[in-house]
Amino acid sequence: MVDTQNEQPKNWLRGFLPFLVGVLLAIAAGMLLSFVPSEPRLDILSITLGAIGAVYVGSALAEKQRSSILLETAIALACAVLALTGLWLSPMYLIAGYLLHGIWDFFHHPISVGAQISQRWYPPFCVGFDWAIAFVIGLQYFRGL
Repeated sequence: MVDTQNEQPKNWLRGFLPFLVGVLLAIAAGMLLSFVPSEPRLDILSITLGAIGAVYVGSALAEKQRSSILLETAIALACAVLALTGLWLSPMYLIAGYLLHGIWDFFHHPISVGAQISQRWYPPFCVGFDWAIAFVIGLQYFRGL
């Protein structure tokens, strides 16, 4: 499907490919992490969640809009708290952190809340990665439930 006015794929298609790449990358990361023992794997997943949460802070700082900086910093802090809680108490908090960050990513794509992301492919890519890695964590830590 091509939009005849500007010869670009429609919005849903532009978001689907990056989403799919994010999912595939999360699956590949999960496969690689399956070779890492459980405790260090949690460390890696926690550090990654904390880093992912901070990405939008950089975009907000570049914009120099105080409201975006405060909002993105609050989200980054929430990711850091969920990452540490997932490390110390239960991987369930990591799953929640990745799922919630994926929802936050989703709102950056069609609605453009918080920091404005110039790379339109990034939010759907991150949604796919976040939600798929949450699923992978569930498989790796809770498949016996």
